[in-house]
Amino acid sequence: MKSLGKVLDIASPQGLLTSEAVTKIKQQGILGVILRIGYTGYGSEMPTMDKVFEHNYKLLHDAGINCGAYYFTLAYNDTILKREINWLEEQLGKKQFELPIYIDVEAQAGSKGWTNCSAAVRTANVAKLCEALEYQKYYVGIYASKSWFGSKLLESQLVAYDKWIAQYYIKCTYGGVYHMWQKTSSGYAPTYGIHTSSNKIDISECYYDFPKIIKNNGLNNTNKQLEVTCPFTGKTCKPV
Repeated sequence: MKSLGKVLDIASPQGLLTSEAVTKIKQQGILGVILRIGYTGYGSEMPTMDKVFEHNYKLLHDAGINCGAYYFTLAYNDTILKREINWLEEQLGKKQFELPIYIDVEAQAGSKGWTNCSAAVRTANVAKLCEALEYQKYYVGIYASKSWFGSKLLESQLVAYDKWIAQYYIKCTYGGVYHMWQKTSSGYAPTYGIHTSSNKIDISECYYDFPKIIKNNGLNNTNKQLEVTCPFTGKTCKPV
């Protein structure tokens, strides 16, 4: 497959983006950025906003850079699943996204409930979460490593959803259908104006024109104006 461009994914470890970083991201010709919007904490089992999401989304969105989002699920029972669905519908409804909304299914360290539940339960709840978001007209995908897709999920029950495969290798050897390949977690972050203690960033290749498909179908809130800014006062409000 021919890549249409590189995609970065950014969360709190990369910190708050600066205007310099946004400029460098644009200069590098990046197709877009997928931001971690949040996660379910393995201790509290409650949805939690990533502390840099709002800031980074605004800078990127205002600069016209395509944005997507990913959420770290731990929905091993119906209670957590309902919390995640309600939280995501509320938070996503406030933003527009030109790239998909991905459900990250790889377990956090310490989450025994998620790692110990059966593949059948895990798969069923991921599918319910994706279905709920699709019903709200979001383009939804699933993120996991090749090994997770092969051992921790029942892939035959998830064929309806786009895949974002993590495999740090010279090529992606996943045998199913996918449109994003996370090929490294060791990209050089300063290239994009991002400076951290490790100076590393995840880089993916994208093989599908998500912005075109999403916008043409009015998905991910791209068909509505969420707010307007008064040119005189600078205040924002929702249109009547």
